[in-house]
Amino acid sequence: MEGPSELEPLLQRDVDQCDLSVPFFTAEHFVVIAFDPQTGELDSYGPYDARTAAAERSRRRAAFDDGDLEDVLVVVAP
Repeated sequence: MEGPSELEPLLQRDVDQCDLSVPFFTAEHFVVIAFDPQTGELDSYGPYDARTAAAERSRRRAAFDDGDLEDVLVVVAP
């Protein structure tokens, strides 16, 4: 990857869109990743189980939206 623009499409995937029958998505531990394409800053939180990670992602997404930071990507990754 050359920079943040290449990372954005990968981080756009929502855990609800993932095929849990694929081994990549059957991990036991997940992290929540927040990526700001404006600054290139990347933060991660976890590890969590899948349900907790999805809830944490939703909570952080809402917090960024409340702060007028809709462009920050918040995703779950194994």
